Amino acid sequence: MRYGWVLLALSVAACGGGFNRKNKEGAELYREGKLDEALASFTQAQVQSPDAPEIHYNIGNVHYRKDEMDKAVEEYRAALSGSEAVQQHANYNEGNVHFRGQDFPGAIVAYTKALKIDAGDLEARQNLELALQQQQEQSGGGG
Repeated sequence: MRYGWVLLALSVAACGGGFNRKNKEGAELYREGKLDEALASFTQAQVQSPDAPEIHYNIGNVHYRKDEMDKAVEEYRAALSGSEAVQQHANYNEGNVHFRGQDFPGAIVAYTKALKIDAGDLEARQNLELALQQQQEQSGGGG
């Protein structure tokens, strides 16, 4: 299973200024594994642009890595107002949260939403198939 931790600086660049700088800083800290510092930078960026879907997505990734799954899902869902790319990544990662928690119906819904945006996402398709298999086994229909 692939975990799609693409930190999004994509459409954030258009916003410029301190917001962009804090988002980039947060992304670098995240890559270095400095999760608390990354969260602080992303939160500072969010103060400057509270509704930026990319920041919600990035904060969701930090929460996922910190095993704060409820917070991660909340942030991924807040990111769904973003571009199709942001929505696709947020749905995919929400699927990963559900899969990890053995909520296979939730994972199936999220991966399906990701695939509706990008039908060519091979990892989302593979993860959807795994979730479907796991759901079948969980319901006693192993096979």
